[in-house]
Amino acid sequence: MAGQFFKQFGWTSAVAVLASLLVARLLTPMMAVYLLYVLIALVRSHAEYQQRLDLDQELRNQRDLFSRQSRIDPLTELANRRQFADVLDSATTQARASGAPLTLLLLDVDHFKQVNDSHGHALGDACLFAIARRLHDSFGGGGDLAARVGGEEFGLVLQGQAIDEAVQRAECFRASLVKHPIVLDGVVLPMTVSIGAAEFSPGLHADVDALYRAADSAVYRAKAEGRNRVCRDTLEPMAA
Repeated sequence: MAGQFFKQFGWTSAVAVLASLLVARLLTPMMAVYLLYVLIALVRSHAEYQQRLDLDQELRNQRDLFSRQSRIDPLTELANRRQFADVLDSATTQARASGAPLTLLLLDVDHFKQVNDSHGHALGDACLFAIARRLHDSFGGGGDLAARVGGEEFGLVLQGQAIDEAVQRAECFRASLVKHPIVLDGVVLPMTVSIGAAEFSPGLHADVDALYRAADSAVYRAKAEGRNRVCRDTLEPMAA
């Protein structure tokens, strides 16, 4: 058989064929090892790539969380004072430029200290959260911003809204709170609020602080007149 093989291919060709067969036999295990190495490298590369993706996503999540925490009050989940100040400042600038109406409401929960003294701070915090949820439901539309600006003090920036409509909405909120007391852990809390309203006027408010003082003054007047009411800023714009 060997003789026929060499006769068929010739000595030179036969040697070449035998050599190629031998090399193929030797290379087969080497190729298997190489392919296994490549496969392992690809798996490891994919794992490292996925790990980088996961790390990038975690960093983005942490950045988003930090951004949210810097703008949101942790107790009530409304905007915090910093976010409130930024939005009010921007809204005032826009209202001055465009002439669009802008109303600021400041709200103070009446006699809130009695809740903490009678029922403890945990229930007091729950009460503030409940009031905040109602504020969000009543003032959560486009152009509205509800914020916690102090202990039991809240601010509402109402862009594109004149004071008459804003006062009407504030009165509806006040009346609803009286009609539907807050109930927590079986405890009925008949809460009331004092609200002050001021509409931005370039002829009256030199800056955002003047607008805030006007609304704050209206809150104090609401408290002085007996609480559980809405009062509006009564100052008239300065003549041009």
